[in-house]
Amino acid sequence: ANAQGVRGARLLDQLERVTNAAAFAQATATLGARTTVLAGVRHDRVRFAAADRLVTRTDPDDSGARTMAATSPSLGVNLAVGRGVHVYA
Repeated sequence: ANAQGVRGARLLDQLERVTNAAAFAQATATLGARTTVLAGVRHDRVRFAAADRLVTRTDPDDSGARTMAATSPSLGVNLAVGRGVHVYA
């Protein structure tokens, strides 16, 4: 703690780690001379972990971890409407 610039008792001491991994894949298919379909998927995984290094009789171990994951699909169509002009939706 810090009280008007005077160092007080230590209230927190922990080692924190964050790790992340992700994968992405995409495929395209041509439908005629002007149309392309795109499909993709991404998966993310993030893990947060904290190791409590200040454990006492009155302050128990607060270590813990949490993992979050999500998969995100995508789909689109690319249409050539003119020379060098494309519309994507």
